[in-house]
Amino acid sequence: MIPKQSLFLYLAWTLSCIGLLVSLYLSELQHLLPCSLCWYQRISLFPLVIILGVAAYKGFLGIFPYAIPFPFLGLFFSSWQVLMQEFPNLHLSANCSQEISCGKKILVLGKLSLPLLTLVLCLALITLLFFMKQKKSR
Repeated sequence: MIPKQSLFLYLAWTLSCIGLLVSLYLSELQHLLPCSLCWYQRISLFPLVIILGVAAYKGFLGIFPYAIPFPFLGLFFSSWQVLMQEFPNLHLSANCSQEISCGKKILVLGKLSLPLLTLVLCLALITLLFFMKQKKSR
């Protein structure tokens, strides 16, 4: 039987893989160019595929301090972009090019924007990593 902590690690790795695949699908196959904030979100999430994958393969549950900064960075950048898109009057400027606007809302899955999906993914990863960190209850 797989311990709960390992299960949380595998789930976090699976979610990070899904995020990587969706991101690559949208940019490479759908030719959706990412804005600068999207790049920062990618940079904060892509290493988790390797970090969590190696930890899951090796059974290393002490990965928390090495992995947790990445979803927090992704949460910061995705929150910033969601605020830019939902509240344009706040004038939260980002270093975006004229061709690709960080404030332009691109909807997927009906009414959800990509930064909102990234925000949910980062929150899920943070939650799973904190659950993984918890000691076994007897």
